[in-house]
Amino acid sequence: MDEYVIVYNPATYDFMSPDASRRTSPLDLITFLSGCDAAGLNESNFLDFLHFDLCKRKTTMVDTFGLENGAVIYVGNQIARLSPETTVIQADDNRRSLAGIIEQQGTKPFAVFMTSISSNFPAAVAAAIVLNHARIPVVLGGIHVSTATEDVEVFIRKSCPHPELVIAARGPADSELIGTILSDLEQGAAKREYEGHTTIEDGVWRGAPNVVPLPPMCMGVRGRVPLLGRYLANKVRVNPVAPLLGCPYNCSFCSISTLPIEQRRLCARTPDDFLEELASYRHRPNQVPYSVFLFTTDNLLLGGEALDAMLDGIIERKLKTPFMAQISIEVASNETLLEHLRLAGAVLFEIGFESLDMDNLEYINKHCRFEIEESGLSPSEYYARQIKKIQSYGISIQGSFIFGLPYDRFESFESNTGAEVAQFCIDNHISLMAGCFSAQPGARVFHECLEAGTLLHGKPGTMEYLSALCIVDHSEMNLVPPDGLKKSPLLAGVMALEALRKVGTTKNALRNATHMAGRSYAFPTARGRASFKERMDDSVLAFASELITARLYRDIGECLLVRPNNGLRPGLERLYQSEQDDTVRNLCRQFVHS
Repeated sequence: MDEYVIVYNPATYDFMSPDASRRTSPLDLITFLSGCDAAGLNESNFLDFLHFDLCKRKTTMVDTFGLENGAVIYVGNQIARLSPETTVIQADDNRRSLAGIIEQQGTKPFAVFMTSISSNFPAAVAAAIVLNHARIPVVLGGIHVSTATEDVEVFIRKSCPHPELVIAARGPADSELIGTILSDLEQGAAKREYEGHTTIEDGVWRGAPNVVPLPPMCMGVRGRVPLLGRYLANKVRVNPVAPLLGCPYNCSFCSISTLPIEQRRLCARTPDDFLEELASYRHRPNQVPYSVFLFTTDNLLLGGEALDAMLDGIIERKLKTPFMAQISIEVASNETLLEHLRLAGAVLFEIGFESLDMDNLEYINKHCRFEIEESGLSPSEYYARQIKKIQSYGISIQGSFIFGLPYDRFESFESNTGAEVAQFCIDNHISLMAGCFSAQPGARVFHECLEAGTLLHGKPGTMEYLSALCIVDHSEMNLVPPDGLKKSPLLAGVMALEALRKVGTTKNALRNATHMAGRSYAFPTARGRASFKERMDDSVLAFASELITARLYRDIGECLLVRPNNGLRPGLERLYQSEQDDTVRNLCRQFVHS
């Protein structure tokens, strides 16, 4: 086949606008995004409805940190190697749009492959329906489609004139799944659903000549990061790479944990395949002075012998691969692995602490609670001990906390769970990623809330539910908060924002960055041990990573909750207007209006 294929990651849009309650069908989402009356959508004018209003986008972590979507790259490369005569064009709603590609090509694509998490699923719905009116096959995948497949039927197929052209792919995008879909599409015999099983495969990182990648992104640090912001603008890039994927843990708030075990089992690439990818970055065009790698693993701690071999290879080949990764706090109990990770280039770990309250950790089924119980320490004491050990190896920590859990509390602005978390982060020299507790569709908590009637924004199948998916990026709560927060989503948002502000002050960010620069210098990477220049580079990276994460996460909180967005009300103002408790309104009035 000599057609072209688009692989598309929709943006996340703010669908919680004042007219949200008047939307009665998915077509209304198209009207909202395009500014055109979707009642007139047809095959001849469909491009008019693909020009989405970018002013209605939400600021996300991906945009701020300049993170490429690994699924778009992976799926695109799968298609390219399975069908080398097909041109594969990557798209998003910012650098290269669906409408722009189709207009430039002058013909319709053979198919559009979309990846979707829950927060951008409403935009995927709108785009899929528009494309269907033009008789363009759409293949939908990603975690939301995998865990809430019924949403494809309810919100997309029922609004499509050609529902047989809407395909849902559950689980991993392995070569067998992608190959079968391409073959069936070519024969005009595509099925409504497909399932993949192999989490990650070798050889898929290579960008083939028939792939048209998106222009690269850099971190948005200018004007946001003190001292280094102006200097580092357009000079820092985060490259996502996946050595292994899959997670056997069953945290109650995680939708991934509800997938069948064969679709989320731990799977690693061969070390040589991964090392070849890392080495290839030295020769890629458009490289920047400060290139950092994000190991997009669900939990790096689970890598075992495959990870050890990869780390050995990085050290033996003397690859310069400063990297960040998501990992469990239990890594501090394995000092052999800690040292190995640091020597290979570990700069920063993103660790999900979630809460300082043991009852909360038990509620969400957090795995580390068993080690906390065995230690005889409180969660705060245990975490502090583990943090100190990790930092002693020169590795910074970005702590992830969830606000709005069942045992959180808010007595005053001075005495609340958020204030405790902020002080904990400051005392332990870590940056903060704060989110509000959201029930992710597919997760165990979501089904519990559905049965209990505690979801805030409609039941599955309703337009209220669909629109409110945009806030399950943890920017707001979508379930009734606990009594300790007076059942107020507003208080959860206030706590999260205030915690981010305290941790991200210039004074605290610089203090923590200086602390970690010293730790990094004292325990350099393998390259740093062989060269004083590399050792100084290690220290500068530690300083910059701590400073950047503290400030950018604070900035994301400000963008999501308090800054007006082209006429759309900011989150806290909207939550304040809908707050029913006069005590909470009086408590937050000055804070919100200021």
